[in-house]
Amino acid sequence: MRMQAVFQDTVIADSDDTVVVEGNHYFPEQSLRREHLRPSSTTSICPWKGKASYYTVAVGEAVNLDAAWTYPKPSFIARKIKGRVAFWNGVEVRPSRAAATDDAYNADVVVVDMDLRSVIFAAENRHRAEAEVIPAASHAAPGYVRAGVAM
Repeated sequence: MRMQAVFQDTVIADSDDTVVVEGNHYFPEQSLRREHLRPSSTTSICPWKGKASYYTVAVGEAVNLDAAWTYPKPSFIARKIKGRVAFWNGVEVRPSRAAATDDAYNADVVVVDMDLRSVIFAAENRHRAEAEVIPAASHAAPGYVRAGVAM
């Protein structure tokens, strides 16, 4: 499932390749929006994962000290989190809205003007739409579109 880390309504990380350890989603480094992360001098030790290094998360004027961490050199048994970052303390980790294809539903949209080059779907928070045009002859309206809209 695609996950995202969000602070102050800003996506800090987004990936369909997180690793869950002890209930925390570890995001791959390439999924991070680095402009929102500042290295911190804070470190901690986990007896089985190793030494953690922290980041402060910042969005605009909002700053969240040590809200992200990574294990740069994890132990052998924690090697699957190498090169990954996890979040806590005010950073919401949730399913990505862009990945809600499991919650897709069908919506019918009638196209009145067949000269339109695009169709505007009146679906709130829509991130993706797939449409199939059905010939107008089979319906009362000039054009008929069946759309699968992911919310």
